[in-house]
This record gives sequence, structure tokens and C-alpha cells, in this order.
Amino acid sequence: ATQARIEPTPAVSTETGPSSATSVTAEGNAAPTPAPPVEMGLLVIDAVPWGRVDRTEDSSGKNWSAGSEAYTPMAVSVPPGKYSVSISNPAFPGKRLSLSAEVRPGERAICVGRFEPIDPKAYFQAQGWKP
Repeated sequence: ATQARIEPTPAVSTETGPSSATSVTAEGNAAPTPAPPVEMGLLVIDAVPWGRVDRTEDSSGKNWSAGSEAYTPMAVSVPPGKYSVSISNPAFPGKRLSLSAEVRPGERAICVGRFEPIDPKAYFQAQGWKP
């Protein structure tokens, strides 16, 4: 005759509130508590003179700017981690900015790129300023 082995199943807790953070299995061991929510950070993206944010990608490949057109300057609330940002501007065909930043919990990371260097004297002259 063969004997069937019955494995105990974990107990299910239906309590709410602070005491439900740990449930106990049939073996009497404490089940792991769920991880607390991750504190988000802020990724600030800018380009000079301006740019369209094509991708804001985390280290796992998730695109945080997918689904909508986004332009600089912009800020995105993201979980901590390393991010790469791709920005284009139709006034600079064939040129794409590739920026990177690391966001820490509760902090702001800033990444800024330039499509071309700005000459302050030429800028002010274009605005009508005369030395």
C-alpha cells in the first residue's frame, strides 16, 4: 500500500491593521513581511534650447516617458535608480542627446543637455543688446 503525504498549507490572515503585517504558517514559522513602499525621487530633465524627451529608461529597460509626448523642461517622479534619457529637437536633425542620472530616494536628480553651445555675446546681440 502506498501512503499519500499531505503537505500543510499556509494559514491565511484576514485581519487588518498593524497586527496583520506578519502571518504565521501551519508550521508555526513567521512568513516574511512585505517590503515597505519605496520612496520615490524626482528626475528633472532639461535641454537647451529645448527638446522632445523620446525615452526615459531605467536600468531594467522600462520607459518612464512612454505613451505621451513630453518636452523639456520636465520632471518625472520615479523610483530610485539609474536612468538614461534620450532627447531630440527637429531644429537639430541627426543630433540626439543621451543623458544619464541617478535618482536617490526622496531626492532630485537633474540632467541637462545642450544641442549647441551658447555664445553669451551672440545671444545678447540677437536680443537687441548693444555693448
